[in-house]
Amino acid sequence: MLKFFPAWLHTWEAKAQLGAIHLLADNLQACEAFMLRGEAEFLLYHHHPAAPSRLGLDQFNSVQVGDDRLVPVVAPNQAGQPRYALPGAPGSALPHLVYGSESGLGRILRKIRGDQGRDAWLEPVFTSHLGAALKAMAQDGRGVAWLPMSLVGEDLAHGSLVRAGDKSWDTVLEIRLLRPHSRQGPVAEKFWSLVTSQTG
Repeated sequence: MLKFFPAWLHTWEAKAQLGAIHLLADNLQACEAFMLRGEAEFLLYHHHPAAPSRLGLDQFNSVQVGDDRLVPVVAPNQAGQPRYALPGAPGSALPHLVYGSESGLGRILRKIRGDQGRDAWLEPVFTSHLGAALKAMAQDGRGVAWLPMSLVGEDLAHGSLVRAGDKSWDTVLEIRLLRPHSRQGPVAEKFWSLVTSQTG
């Protein structure tokens, strides 16, 4: 999300005076807690219908502001081919770089792939809620990671990472902006009105 945020914010700064911005960057579980305690005005997050936010519609509104996809990536071998390829050889597990349970992307992947029974031959070898940490481990050849295209698109283009499987292994995501129903400050309300008038 940190890769998506600066360019997205720049678009809106060109249309409105937003003033000073305070960014809290954490895993989704912690960010949901910030919102429930009223410590943040907005939450920008990845969304999939199979794993909805724990912030209920009775208290919060959200609007889609972008899209992304999770793609399985690995380091290339010397021939430029995937070091580990999905679905792997029968009877052998592929090393899997996994999002922690507090991660929103981890929540989505566990729901999607768990329902499809695709995890039986993936062996977790490293866990983090940070996509950047999983990306670094994938680049080091440690295993397969499902990472947002917004994070790894340039790496795929330059060949420092390659796809571990075709597009049937991808998960399509929405990027959503969420806010509480309760009225916010004038700048936050103006920003929400601007975003929803052009994306909602």
